[in-house]
Amino acid sequence: LKSWIANGQHGIVKHATGAGKTLTALEAIRQWVSMGGSALVVVPTIVLQQQWKTEIDKYLPEDTAVLLPGGDTPRSVWRYHLGNWTAPDSSMPRRVIVSTMGTASTPAFLDRVNAGRHLLVVADEVHRLGSPYYQSVLTIDAGARLGLSATPERYHDPEGTQAILDYFGVILTPVITLEDAIAAGRLVPYEYHVGIVSLTEDEQAEWQALTRKIRQAVGRLDSEAEIQSDDHLKRLFIRRSRIIKKASGKIAAAAALTAENFEPEQAWILYCED
Repeated sequence: LKSWIANGQHGIVKHATGAGKTLTALEAIRQWVSMGGSALVVVPTIVLQQQWKTEIDKYLPEDTAVLLPGGDTPRSVWRYHLGNWTAPDSSMPRRVIVSTMGTASTPAFLDRVNAGRHLLVVADEVHRLGSPYYQSVLTIDAGARLGLSATPERYHDPEGTQAILDYFGVILTPVITLEDAIAAGRLVPYEYHVGIVSLTEDEQAEWQALTRKIRQAVGRLDSEAEIQSDDHLKRLFIRRSRIIKKASGKIAAAAALTAENFEPEQAWILYCED
């Protein structure tokens, strides 16, 4: 927090899992809303949205008002209240909005946000905002900005990484690495093995076809700003990225690794795209 304040209340907390990113952000939010500001937290999933709501109820004062766009709150309700929740002057002393990134990146959300110096934007798993689909969140003008991620640099996406840094600012100190977290007892020691999976002929053909469409779409645009904001291009990028995320060869590879290495009495977690 000292580093964040020294950088004009802009920056990214780069801490390994379990090192305290959420607690850091909650304290920043507590201080901000206690001075009359409004805080907007964006998270990638509804599950994380509910976890944030639980932590806010536990950590922030009881009179903190919380709005949850994109979750259980009906669309008509959050659309009606969002402007007041983010207004510079409000009858509510402490206001926090916790929105999913999918909702926060829509015109219906962005058009209703009262941006300005009074607003604090916090992004959990901030690296996700570098994707073409979510970068519209980075257009929200805010007086204070705080990103949270163990890995804020996007893999093989320097443009997306730069968009995040341009909006949130520098990586704050101290950085807490995986080695630091393991040494502190916050994470167990582990091994990380990379496996290579090839696309099928159909998947490769679809990838190449979408790549051609992306090149054509980029060629019709005149500036970097247009490329970043073009909805058709965003949809093409998302469709192409899903080919890799959902590559059918991953299933067979995961099954083979499990069969080869699983031992009785062990418990395993396998993470999937869907």
